Amino acid sequence: MKRMALGLALCATIASSGCLQKDTTSTIYLRQDGSLDWVVSERNVRSDEADATKRAAEETGYLNAIVRDEHDVAQQFRTLGGANVRTRLLRDTRPYDVTIDSQFSSLSDLVGRALTACGVPHRVDLAQDAGVTTWQLWADVGEDGENATESDSNDCESAIGGLSDALTLTIVLESGQFTHAVGFTLNGSDTASIDEAATHADALKKNHGQVVFSLSWRDRAPVS
Repeated sequence: MKRMALGLALCATIASSGCLQKDTTSTIYLRQDGSLDWVVSERNVRSDEADATKRAAEETGYLNAIVRDEHDVAQQFRTLGGANVRTRLLRDTRPYDVTIDSQFSSLSDLVGRALTACGVPHRVDLAQDAGVTTWQLWADVGEDGENATESDSNDCESAIGGLSDALTLTIVLESGQFTHAVGFTLNGSDTASIDEAATHADALKKNHGQVVFSLSWRDRAPVS
């Protein structure tokens, strides 16, 4: 059975773990205007299938998808409006290393597309005041996550189903510093990671199924 999870308030269907094992890191490099690069790295990719023939078939299928430019993450990036999507095979012998990256014109548009596909009521805002840019997301996922369900047409799965491993992500500013965060943990002045407590079942019940994420950032003051 599948379960629903919320990462950056992006609702995604998390499939049961298969036989391909990998270490995934996911990083959004955020620019001052809200545009971004999203980079997903899959390292040490290998099958743990005991049968040698099945193991080879799984790994060959993974490599063939890269050759055909049909890696799941790359396809989901395109569905979400990503541009200049690239898939690079950095290590072509087992265990494999792959990096997929894409450019997005707007953090608000990216999150909005994902939540719309998943049928989650939401509002996304981006505002600037006195040199500080603030991005804010409000979403109503329901106390038990009931609003974060797939539609009959599987729009949610089609939009971001392949990003399951990439939704535990870090946001890094290309320049400047974060000044405030809600639903994120700040690691230094320019790095933020999602606070999993914000979408924990207890938090959803306490807040009647509503979640708020917010990030504020500004350019660093020039060094005198």
